[in-house]
Amino acid sequence: MRRSDCFFGLHFDFHATPYTDGIGTRTLPEKIGEYFDTVKPDFVQVDTKGHPGYASFRSEYGNVAPGLEVDHMKILREETQKRGILLFGHYSGLEDDCVCQAHPDWAIQNADGTSNTAITDTEGPYTEQVMIPQLLELAGKYGLNGAWVDGENWAALPNYKPEFLAEFYEKTGYTEVVGDNSSAAHLAFYQFCREKFVAYIEKYVKAIHDVYPDFEITSNYACSDLMPEKTLDCLDYYSADVTYQLTERLTVRCFAGLGKTWDVMSWASAGCWRSPGGGFTPVSLKHITRLYREAAMAIAQGGAYQIVNGMTQQGEIRMTEMSLMGELAAFVRARQPFCQHAHPTKNAAVWYSNEDRIRRFDALYPVAQGPAAGMCDIVLDGGRPVDVIYDSVILSDALDSYPVILIPELVYLAPEYREAFIHYMEKGGRLIVCGADVCKQFTDITEESSRIFYMARGCYMHGINGTTVTFGDDMESLIPCYADAMKTDAPAICAAAWKPWGKGALYCIGWDLCSDYQKNRSFVEREFLREVLERADPMPAACVESDAHHIELVPTEKDGVQMLHLINTTELYLDQFTCNHGAYPAVYDVKTAIRCEKMPQKVFLEPSHTELAFTYDGSYVHITVPKVAVHEILVLEQ
Repeated sequence: MRRSDCFFGLHFDFHATPYTDGIGTRTLPEKIGEYFDTVKPDFVQVDTKGHPGYASFRSEYGNVAPGLEVDHMKILREETQKRGILLFGHYSGLEDDCVCQAHPDWAIQNADGTSNTAITDTEGPYTEQVMIPQLLELAGKYGLNGAWVDGENWAALPNYKPEFLAEFYEKTGYTEVVGDNSSAAHLAFYQFCREKFVAYIEKYVKAIHDVYPDFEITSNYACSDLMPEKTLDCLDYYSADVTYQLTERLTVRCFAGLGKTWDVMSWASAGCWRSPGGGFTPVSLKHITRLYREAAMAIAQGGAYQIVNGMTQQGEIRMTEMSLMGELAAFVRARQPFCQHAHPTKNAAVWYSNEDRIRRFDALYPVAQGPAAGMCDIVLDGGRPVDVIYDSVILSDALDSYPVILIPELVYLAPEYREAFIHYMEKGGRLIVCGADVCKQFTDITEESSRIFYMARGCYMHGINGTTVTFGDDMESLIPCYADAMKTDAPAICAAAWKPWGKGALYCIGWDLCSDYQKNRSFVEREFLREVLERADPMPAACVESDAHHIELVPTEKDGVQMLHLINTTELYLDQFTCNHGAYPAVYDVKTAIRCEKMPQKVFLEPSHTELAFTYDGSYVHITVPKVAVHEILVLEQ
């Protein structure tokens, strides 16, 4: 079995410190066996070296945790092997606190000239003298199936070592890198650092694959929303751990379009803290329905799912969590026949601009997702499916396969991307852009600073501060609004306008809709964008026809069978920023429409295999789903 055959996995964090004692003394084979027999995972990931830098296995290299008493890695390998379960190591790669503090010259250098105390130099001795040898030990000595390398792009920082800077200066001709964050030199330096980081990944992966070609490796968050760049062919699969519910929406859509095995990992606990004695101590476990929802968002997109639970400081897998994990496994397994290796259909797509992110957040790999996440949310909450695409798609022929491209407000739009979008519209594509800065890249506008007031479908909304725009005479108004609240005789402003462009069309929204929605979650804003989308994309793959919101739609295809996933995301708007991760209400009588070339013979609701009544109008199958507790799947049988 390979990672591509897996659908459900368990992950156990540990992160040993020099104060952790009795490691392995509570790693009891009979308990581990009982846990695995109950939950039946396809794969298990267990900590081998955490961010503090202490290996929790018997290594001849680096720093072994002084409290390691029993070789619990050997026990875990034996118990997984008995059951045909793959075993992967959680290994902290770029981040190693112990190495950096013991060998300051192995660490990157901060801008102030000091050595960093946590992040290793991608070109320093650490990779060859510690990391690669330890990964080879895990593959050979312990027979692990692969490694999930953590502490990678999200931990990466710029390196200001004199020799590193000298190479950059010689290569580019620049003479400084500090100062204005938007300067050409600063941006080029960050790009240089990113190229070095990618070369570091390629180096250690090649070193392992040269000896153990079947050892499967990933770098956490590689090619994800934290690193929306070209795919890394050297990696065997993609994976990321998502901490917050809302961020998972964007992450899974980033992975789904890359064409490689992937999974998403979420945390069983609503929060946790690192104990000085080692390990992550959970604040509280989430309600089981929360875990169902997080699993559903991954598997609906055709990915696999894994769940994080921490081990105790002595290497004990907590049996108190076994029953909950068994329930989660049953939920996932019931949906496996409909989800595993399925492919999402093409939908309107949000452009996730990496160049904009880098300038907006000033980091090598910004953790914040920015307005693109708001755009993704507002479309999904409005009852339509959506995809996410990277810069590389914009500059390729693949762009033409998407019916509509949505551009959230940006701080930077490179000329080559603007030209690509113009060609896209000329050939028939429809472009929806948000914010004054993007609008003026495509049409003449007059910027105004005001509070706007508008009405959509009988509902008022006002109070959006900042810059709005007035469009030129060549643009036709879509949704009018006013420049002063409650004064309908105030100067009129177009909340949205459009014009034909070649065989396609341009749709402009004159304020920062996505950023505002991230703050306010206004239902009027959802209705607003839905109205624009209905003009730009009148024939979506699927949509919610009823007034019920917070039903996320994912249309997919597997073996020629059309399916539509309905995910109840009500909890995203109840208590997402608190630790009160309890149960949330079901949604009832959800009216859906699925585009279909011919009338299906039957429609089933899975995994309950309940036959549902439907109507067909020649283009769409219309179905009312009685109840969506968490995740339901409509299957159209021809």
